Amino acid sequence: MKKKIFAIGLATAMTVSAVGLMAGCGGRGADGAADGSSVMTAVAREPSSGTREVFEEKVVKDGVSIADWLDEGNTMPGEISEQSSTAAVITQVSQSFDRLGYVSLGSYMENTDKVQAVTVDGVEATKENVQSGEYSIWRNFNIIYQPGALESNDLLANFVLFMESEEGQEIMMKDYIQLPGLEVKEYTPYAGTTKTTLNCSGSTSVAPLMRELAAAFSKANDGKVTVNVQEGGSGVGIQQATEGTVDFGMSSRELKAEEDAAVDAMHICLDGVAVIVKKGSKCTAVTLAQLFDLYTALTPIVTEA
Repeated sequence: MKKKIFAIGLATAMTVSAVGLMAGCGGRGADGAADGSSVMTAVAREPSSGTREVFEEKVVKDGVSIADWLDEGNTMPGEISEQSSTAAVITQVSQSFDRLGYVSLGSYMENTDKVQAVTVDGVEATKENVQSGEYSIWRNFNIIYQPGALESNDLLANFVLFMESEEGQEIMMKDYIQLPGLEVKEYTPYAGTTKTTLNCSGSTSVAPLMRELAAAFSKANDGKVTVNVQEGGSGVGIQQATEGTVDFGMSSRELKAEEDAAVDAMHICLDGVAVIVKKGSKCTAVTLAQLFDLYTALTPIVTEA
């Protein structure tokens, strides 16, 4: 189906090769130190996670991504800790110096007291570096809905207008990145009477942002409208939007070909995927190749002296 997109997303982000300039994690080791000098445990999202799918597509070694490697029939080590939400990944990583994981950049920025982001190929995970294309691990946040929903569901259309408004964009830009070329619109409160509640489900990465938007949307309408936000992962959000059991789904990945035939998608903002370790860890830098080796073979990442 035809997709409505606020603006054209960034071109494929380039990878900055700065391995020789880094003083972070490198080499190999067999012992996990209590200060983060050795990272041995990988924390991942569950298979249906949009964040996981993007991470596996973007982490590349010798021209082969983790996604390509899996398509060849390989399987990831069973010892990798799979978590069902962004919050669970942050909790797991924050509990031990020998763990490394990945989460939404926006969610990381809300939890800098617990975890720290490492540089990837010498580039920091920041909004500015995602927007410029220097940081290589990024994606669009999307809402998913049935074809014709914006015409038949006037409350959903009004919520989309709110997200495009100055107030909605101000909320998004606190921790996320505005879509290039977005035309900010003037918001007019909802005047309809047939529907006062929207239900959505999906990505645990998008959910924190959506809850904040939902609260502001309700306030802008004097509490007369509500957006109920449920988590479950991008796959769940897409499936429930397809089935019509929610008004819209949330996804941190793009639609697959078979999904695109049944629903429409709208980009709402850009987000990086931060690679995180426990706060205070000596591990401050990794390469895409090291991430590939950690997640495919649990090859330790050891801080160089």
